Amino acid sequence: MTDFVEQEAKFHIRNVQEIHTRLEGLGAQLMLARQHEMNTRFDRPDGAMKAAREVLRLRVDQGVRLTYKGAAREGAGVSVRTEIEMKVDNAQAAEAFLQALGYVPVERYEKYR
Repeated sequence: MTDFVEQEAKFHIRNVQEIHTRLEGLGAQLMLARQHEMNTRFDRPDGAMKAAREVLRLRVDQGVRLTYKGAAREGAGVSVRTEIEMKVDNAQAAEAFLQALGYVPVERYEKYR
């Protein structure tokens, strides 16, 4: 199997306006408007994925994506984990598919990105 790897670093920003001002001063331009997304996380009824620090997520924004994330291998402030993501064309069918395989929705959340 091809190795799919996500490397992610997160930063706490205390003053967002200061960052905007600095970026504009450097000539940065907004390339993509803020996007709304709905996320549903799935797990086995016994919580096996959470216990293994794995994630199975269905995300709906401008499209629909199904994502598996393996447990993070953390070090030096960067999270490194396996991530396999694919586009699907029907969120309701994808959710029914996962439930037919024995997964249950355990968390739903929305955010802007």
